[in-house]
Amino acid sequence: MIKEKIENVVLNMVLSSDEIVVGRIIQRKTIHQSDIDELAVSIKQSGLTNPITVMRKGDHYELIAGLSRFTACKQIKLKKIPCRVFNVSPEEAIKIGIEENVLRKPVNPFDEGEYFKEVLIDMKITQKGLARMIGRSESYVSERIKLTTCLAAAADAVKSGILTMNLALEISRCKDTNEALNILATVLENGASEKLIKYWVEQANMKVGRVEEPLEENEELPEVMTKYEAPITFCDLCENKTEFLNSKFIRICPECFNVAKANLKQ
Repeated sequence: MIKEKIENVVLNMVLSSDEIVVGRIIQRKTIHQSDIDELAVSIKQSGLTNPITVMRKGDHYELIAGLSRFTACKQIKLKKIPCRVFNVSPEEAIKIGIEENVLRKPVNPFDEGEYFKEVLIDMKITQKGLARMIGRSESYVSERIKLTTCLAAAADAVKSGILTMNLALEISRCKDTNEALNILATVLENGASEKLIKYWVEQANMKVGRVEEPLEENEELPEVMTKYEAPITFCDLCENKTEFLNSKFIRICPECFNVAKANLKQ
């Protein structure tokens, strides 16, 4: 379907940088300065070999895809920018922009979520309608939108590429923000499986609203736990609960270990 729309290119043009504007709805929102600097050096040496994608809108051209390339061109004060100009509807422009970004460096899930929210408002469609329009599942759309409202520190970790979307969503289920931050810090420092994080979150949520019993005479308050420990985990093979083993590779319960050891001897 996307290939059919590519035939709607009006022409390849060289446009003035002043004629091009970044629209309100753009998929890739997080761009790193190091990437821009690298692109800028490449463009200065070899020119912009891959034109940015725009669509005609009134008396100007609106960017569909190529925000990093466009930013790098502006950084080196390039006055004339090679462009592919599409004559398409806003719906078709969204499809083209998503397709281009899939073929290039993937957009992080948080940016996708922000983009999807803006598209829903701008086009007045449902999540189901958007999913159908871009050829994705409804859960793909809803999970990324949900990510935009999760714990801010977890969202930042996703944008930085050091935490997956699923782990961020799981941590954000924690009802106590301080406990959620403790879990996040532990995961970023030591790593943890999604099942183990789910266990920690469930334990933390059980504490919310619990009435603490008064201290006995001469009883001292326990030390505050600053990091989550893993009293149990799940075997990566049989998925049964087992004592936590600080393995560098996989966590495995004694039963599975014995089976694997026996098979290795055969």
